[in-house]
Amino acid sequence: MGGRPCLPWLILWLLPLLILSGCSGGDSLENRFDDYEARLARVLDLDYGPEPSPEPLPFPSRRSLQLTLQDLRIDWLEFFALSDCDLSRVVGERNSSLGKVMAPSQQWLYERELLRALAECRQKREAEGEMEAAARLADIETLKRRDYPLVIWNATWASPEYQSLLSTRGGALDTTFRLADHAELTATLSRLGELAEQENRQTDFTRTKPPEDIEALNQSLVSAPAIGALWVSLELASARMARINNALQERLARRSLCPSGKPVEAARFLKNVLLNVYAPQVQNPLAELQRANQRWRPLLAGQAASQVQALTTLEQQSAATGGSRWSEWRQFHERFLGARSTLETELRQELRRHARLMSDTLHSCGLPLSLVSE
Repeated sequence: MGGRPCLPWLILWLLPLLILSGCSGGDSLENRFDDYEARLARVLDLDYGPEPSPEPLPFPSRRSLQLTLQDLRIDWLEFFALSDCDLSRVVGERNSSLGKVMAPSQQWLYERELLRALAECRQKREAEGEMEAAARLADIETLKRRDYPLVIWNATWASPEYQSLLSTRGGALDTTFRLADHAELTATLSRLGELAEQENRQTDFTRTKPPEDIEALNQSLVSAPAIGALWVSLELASARMARINNALQERLARRSLCPSGKPVEAARFLKNVLLNVYAPQVQNPLAELQRANQRWRPLLAGQAASQVQALTTLEQQSAATGGSRWSEWRQFHERFLGARSTLETELRQELRRHARLMSDTLHSCGLPLSLVSE
């Protein structure tokens, strides 16, 4: 009977949670943090200060990531001399009205086809003893091979599809997000990574078939949930957790919640808030977001790491133009893609700090509680 007077209070504390869960239009990660902060403030009399407005680093623009390819031209006499080679058809397609407006993914396929045609035509000229023509084709082939990794970069990282996928200009992901619902995106990123690595190492284009699924893979990225939105969600979570933790530390430094070491009413309410609000409404969706990031980030990072030549060229071309393109890419990589992603590290530290603060506080009140943090 001694605990019954607390029942109306528990209903009062849980009512906003029920309203939040029943109103999908108002359910967002930000609203869940608002609710959690409000409950903690009522229990502990917290002063949070100004609400943070995190601005995630934008994904570098297409213009800053696009690599310049060497412009090679074949004069008309050379072109007509190639009429008995498939190379003349391939070059003709590139010079057509449609060829001049190729999407980056189509240009990837075209450049691969061009390398195949160049090699076959060169081999034909060598077999016919036309060594001067063969040498000219070999020179062009060498230059095109050198630029091929840059073509792949332009068709992935500098493509409209990656701009859409990695944009951080939108809002956070919905709280209904589940990694398991997006297996197609995981498979697409895996396949694109495999293709980039495989094609960057390709040596004989006459013996291997072109990867016909390039365009379909890139198109599937447009309809996928933006990974940039995932990063926006994690940035928001990191900033809000830091704000909560700072207020908690300041409050607990002023006075203990349970000076006698025995539970008080506020400590019991705090435990209820942690178990019934923080764990299901904040910690669980954050764990899902972290799982998604830990699944997708290495796939993107691995793909970029395999494109060493393109990255070297990006650095060189940035230095040559005196621009900041390389530094923009490096900052973005360090924040979101690196093995020691600063975003992942900061969020993990704040979640652990929160778990430690809450566990220590409740333990000092004789109410031990273990908060498992991702």
